[in-house]
Amino acid sequence: MPKNENCRPVQGEETKERILQAAAEVFAEKSFHAATISEITNRAGVAKGTLYWYFPGKEGLFIGMMEEVFSTLLQRVMKIKDDPDLSTSEKFHRIILEYLRVFGGSRLGKVILNNIREFTMEFHYKLQQWNKEFYRLNRALFEKGVAEGLVRTDWDIRQMATALAGIVIEFGKVHMLGESRYSLEESADFIYSLLFEGIGVDEKVQ
Repeated sequence: MPKNENCRPVQGEETKERILQAAAEVFAEKSFHAATISEITNRAGVAKGTLYWYFPGKEGLFIGMMEEVFSTLLQRVMKIKDDPDLSTSEKFHRIILEYLRVFGGSRLGKVILNNIREFTMEFHYKLQQWNKEFYRLNRALFEKGVAEGLVRTDWDIRQMATALAGIVIEFGKVHMLGESRYSLEESADFIYSLLFEGIGVDEKVQ
């Protein structure tokens, strides 16, 4: 039966955000299959019918929650990338920190860790699409770095973009598990230095 616009919950987007927030909390605590719609609606303080107005079911809610996180992150990173007042090196550093804040400083990392074996095929497809978006953005940033002489020209930009993603995700995992004694800002500083100064010892210094 089609939805009647006159029946839309009065709270609108505020209610939807509350549902997404409750879903993030529950999915961070439990696996996808163990979590229930009742737990989520109770935590959000809404009726089940209200949740089903916005989402077709638990899987749709899970995907909607992840879409919200990734789309917000993408908007923030794009804003940094296109900021004319920032140098390319400043853009790299701020974008690294934004990635860490999501993967290591929010519930996202825990949600993924708890549910990675239970992701549906639809979600895997969505995840691939989001990965492509961030990969394109990272690659464009490295291309700009090459053009400005910040990034070396003898390495494949595609590999560098992939390396950045892998490094950030692993550092995010360490923070999410509470195994890092450094702040997110300090880890961002380290990753930036690792990328642009390397870990090898300069023979001239020896």
